[in-house]
Amino acid sequence: MTGSIGLMSICLFTIVFLWTPPHFWAISLFRKSEYASAGYPMLPITHGDEHTRGRITLYALTLLPPSLIPVLTGDMSLTYAVVALFVNVWFIWNCWKLQRDKTNKAARRVMLASLVYLHLLFTAMTVDLIF
Repeated sequence: MTGSIGLMSICLFTIVFLWTPPHFWAISLFRKSEYASAGYPMLPITHGDEHTRGRITLYALTLLPPSLIPVLTGDMSLTYAVVALFVNVWFIWNCWKLQRDKTNKAARRVMLASLVYLHLLFTAMTVDLIF
């Protein structure tokens, strides 16, 4: 512990911050009727499904820079960079597929992919720091 907030901490915060909207918006797509009946103004209800799908993909794209900045600063290795690039492209691809496949199943797939994405990315960081 350094007693200060470093760039790595900011990157971790940014990743979780940017990961949250696609994760919950995917849930709100396949649970839209439940959110509507409960009176929760989720994005698909206030702006429509198409807008929500676009935002999910946009936020997925914004996850790439903060996940790779630690490599540029020397905090993470090139091995981590390969894993990070792979999981980011995979997550973006799943979100992009949601643009074409407008089903609840596709939205569930994005929600599950977001969980796998975060797990793989943080596991790669942990392994990289240990070894």
